Amino acid sequence: MAPLLRPPTRIPASASILRAFQQPLPPSYASFRLSCLKLILVYNPKHDSCKQLENFITNPKFLVTIAKQYPEVEFIVRPRTKSITPFLRGVYSNNRTKMIQVGRLDLMGIREKVKLILDSSGDQLKDYDRATVESQTPSVRGIWSPFHEESA
Repeated sequence: MAPLLRPPTRIPASASILRAFQQPLPPSYASFRLSCLKLILVYNPKHDSCKQLENFITNPKFLVTIAKQYPEVEFIVRPRTKSITPFLRGVYSNNRTKMIQVGRLDLMGIREKVKLILDSSGDQLKDYDRATVESQTPSVRGIWSPFHEESA
C-alpha cells in the first residue's frame, strides 16, 4: 500500500514579502544607501541666467547619465516663473536640505555641483581649524580657579 502524501502547505506570498521587509539587512556593501534622497532642479525657462541649467537638463549627456549612475536618487525638475536664479536643492535622509545657486556656472560647473550634492552627507559643516591651545610647559602661577581666590 502506498503511503499517504499530503500536499505541501503553502505560505501566502505576501507573508514572505512582509517578513523580508521586517528583517534588517546585514551590514555589507549591498546594504549601503546614499544619504541624498532627492535632487530638485529649479529654473525659470524665460530668464537668461537659467539657460545653462536648461541646457544641462535637456542634454542627455549630462542629467540622464547622472540619473543612471544614481538610480536610488529621485531627480525632480521644476520650471518656475517666479524664481529668477536657478538653483539645485538636495534633500537628505537626516531631514536637512542643501541649496546651491548655479546661475553663473557653465555645464561642467553645474555637473560638479550636482555631484557635490549627491555625494554629500547633508550634515552641517564642522570647523576643524580651531584647535584648542595646549602648552608644553606648566604655568608658573598654576591654573586659575575662582574657588581658591583669597579675598583681600
